[in-house]
Amino acid sequence: MRAAGALAAAALLVLPAAPAAAGPAAAGPAAAAAPQYVIQLSASDQTVQAGLVVFLTAHVTSGGRPVKGVQVAETVQDGGTTGPYGSGPTDGNGDAEVLLQYGRPGTRQFQASVTEGNGSVDRSNTVAVTWTPIGTVTLAPPARPAYAGYPTTLRATVTVAAGWPLPKKVHFAVAGGNPGATGDVPLTADSATGGHADLRYESDELTGDTVTAGIDSTSCETDFSAPVTVWWNTPFRVDLTGPQHLRTGLSALVTETITNAATGDTYSGGGSVAFDVGGPNAGHDASVPLGTDGSATFGYTGTKPGTDTVRTSFVDPTGTTQLTQTSVEWDAPIRVEGAYLTVHPWQGLHGQVASFVVDDPSVTAGRYEASVDWGDGTGPTVARINGPTGGPFTVDGDHEYPQPGTYPLTVTVTDTYDPANVGTGTGQVTSQP
Repeated sequence: MRAAGALAAAALLVLPAAPAAAGPAAAGPAAAAAPQYVIQLSASDQTVQAGLVVFLTAHVTSGGRPVKGVQVAETVQDGGTTGPYGSGPTDGNGDAEVLLQYGRPGTRQFQASVTEGNGSVDRSNTVAVTWTPIGTVTLAPPARPAYAGYPTTLRATVTVAAGWPLPKKVHFAVAGGNPGATGDVPLTADSATGGHADLRYESDELTGDTVTAGIDSTSCETDFSAPVTVWWNTPFRVDLTGPQHLRTGLSALVTETITNAATGDTYSGGGSVAFDVGGPNAGHDASVPLGTDGSATFGYTGTKPGTDTVRTSFVDPTGTTQLTQTSVEWDAPIRVEGAYLTVHPWQGLHGQVASFVVDDPSVTAGRYEASVDWGDGTGPTVARINGPTGGPFTVDGDHEYPQPGTYPLTVTVTDTYDPANVGTGTGQVTSQP
């Protein structure tokens, strides 16, 4: 795998061979000082794409005449650090040409210098060269979860500035459990300034990878994307279904179904599911074989009110132990007893018409709703429920009987937590003149 980051800068001097004697002819005894050199870097500040070559020419004169054979040194300031870049002699025109190339984006300051015979240094003007990123790289995570044993795809999208050439490939670096997936993928051009490349690979392990994508130009890898983390999951999905509320004395059926999330197919590889019940009805445990439809159903009867937690355990083909759980709320049945009352038509009925009990010390009156059918064809009306936590509870109502007679009384109490848990009691009202 190639390391991401900048390519080391390369400097080439395109120069003729240096003469045996460097510098101008030695001055006679009357010369008062060494020659003064004037150095001019010919190029102005410029911007190029990372990895491309820039040529700078240092022109050296003395007394207005080109100087041949003097050694010109190039220095570069890069990120606050100044250091040598290259050196070479001038040709017959007083020129020394330097080839500059950086694969890492950034701005560098270049300057040429010549050291005089007395040790003083004459310096040129400074030229700034900016190497811009080849483009931007955006790496998108997989469109769906990655499952061990099945390939996943990550797409790198590349955009370059107008006028810049598109890179030919994208380099994907994979670190983590699957470094062997590191490699180059050809870029598919989508327009003059953009394209994409898809990395498709798979893992046999339940692990995690960190993936980055970078583009290259003239052998310079630059411009890496932000990293994307790929987590490889077991493809086997467990779904657990069962009742939320049941009356005590009934049977609860809890079913676990195994499917392959990568393909959507039902798992048919065999095995069994372990069921364990905790709570007031603990002790109902079993291991149930999976059927060909990938499901296992467990049933038990709750005799005590309260909440049971049904836990399951299944070891899938990847060796992963999948644990799930669901709750079953067991509701005590409602036992309603209607009242037998005598009223007068001019008096009406105001007060208790029934009572009920529930074998659960935690329930409150607010959990239940009650209605009364008064037996005179007027239809049921809502009644009031009163009583302490755990009961017993009373059902109170108000009704007028305009005609004397005997009327059947039907009181219905419903558990709002479990609408199927309904208790009914009967009574009688005698309306006397």
